[in-house]
Amino acid sequence: MHWRNTEEKFGMVTRLFHWVLGLALLMQIFVAIVMGDFADKATNILFYQIHKSLGTSILFIGFLFFLWHWMTRKPKFPPSMKPWECFIASLVHGLLLAFFVIEPLLGIFMSSFAGKPINVWGWFTFILPVAKNNSIAQMLADLHVILGWTFAGLMGFHILAALKHAFINKDTLLRRMF
Repeated sequence: MHWRNTEEKFGMVTRLFHWVLGLALLMQIFVAIVMGDFADKATNILFYQIHKSLGTSILFIGFLFFLWHWMTRKPKFPPSMKPWECFIASLVHGLLLAFFVIEPLLGIFMSSFAGKPINVWGWFTFILPVAKNNSIAQMLADLHVILGWTFAGLMGFHILAALKHAFINKDTLLRRMF
């Protein structure tokens, strides 16, 4: 088993980043959908804290993955893929990597401009040193939601494309990640 990527397959480090971030994003989508929908105020606060903690964790891991991705070679695409498919795959991967950093940063700035500190898993609390500004906080909140749904859509597209390659094209694309 290789730790680093080869021309044929992703290495263990890339696969670990991929699956940890994928599962974290799926959990984050679930939490984002249900937070604020509970009759009990304490439960709502708990889900907001989980959302912020998970988002901060995604930012940290996503940033490390972003660095790792740009420092390592990538496996070649299967020869059956057309050039435009390779381009779209690379574009979607690049956007997903960018979203793993940008989306949590938007949430951090939004919370900070709203004057709401971020407690990360009970380990530490932080807030950016910005003046409270509800107008900016609301604009960032709207952008956070729009980009969040865009991020979820890209992830869905990524999953569907991988399944297409596995079950319709029957090529080696998905096997590179296992």
